[in-house]
Amino acid sequence: MADHCEAMENFPIQSLHGVMEQIYAEHNNNPPVKYTLNASAREAFFKFAKPQINLPNSQGVSLDVATYNNSKRNKHVLRLTLSMHVLYDRLKKAIDLQTGPTSHTIGLDTLNMAIAMVESLEIYKGMSRMVSDMF
Repeated sequence: MADHCEAMENFPIQSLHGVMEQIYAEHNNNPPVKYTLNASAREAFFKFAKPQINLPNSQGVSLDVATYNNSKRNKHVLRLTLSMHVLYDRLKKAIDLQTGPTSHTIGLDTLNMAIAMVESLEIYKGMSRMVSDMF
């Protein structure tokens, strides 16, 4: 553990303050920064974003509500993907002692991480509903 502590003390990032400052400075200007998904990430997102029509009728969910929930879910995934991309890119640059703007193209790995996180949170939300319904 002592070896790891010493290595951490010599790490290029001592605080996230500088990283967050760079993110703020880069994104608080005109014109606004525009990000895009690369081809493989775009294809994966469109597969993920297909409407989920096969909801059990026992839940009493209409098609309009299901479409709305899917739309809301897609927005969450895209927002989380963007946040993860910007943070990871900025942290990687800081660790490598590099400067420069954040890449404006988001890759498949970042999208998949965001999808996995949103799906995990949906599972936890469902579990907490089941538990609260029991009591």
